[in-house]
Amino acid sequence: FYLAGGFTLGPGGSIGPVTEQVNFSVGNYSVTLPPGSFVRYRTGYVYQKRVNGIFLCIFIKFTSTPGNYQLLANRIGGTLSTTTSPVPVTLAIGNNSGTTHMNARFN
Repeated sequence: FYLAGGFTLGPGGSIGPVTEQVNFSVGNYSVTLPPGSFVRYRTGYVYQKRVNGIFLCIFIKFTSTPGNYQLLANRIGGTLSTTTSPVPVTLAIGNNSGTTHMNARFN
């Protein structure tokens, strides 16, 4: 799948995916990434890894507005039982979390 969307933190909220646990789910697919899984770059935070033949890339991109981020995710390989769009997406970084429905393309 490939999906893209945005999210906004609540007042005073902050995230640190490099040092915090990240939980990410799309439909019935869920992954827990321990602290240290993400790398910080100038444009945002990136996780990318191939495990058991499944490639997952998650990019949490900075925007020009503090507290607003763009979420881009791509998973290649394996099978999903959810293949219709929009899909429920949950992102939890430390104690910040949210769920929404996002349009996704399925490979």
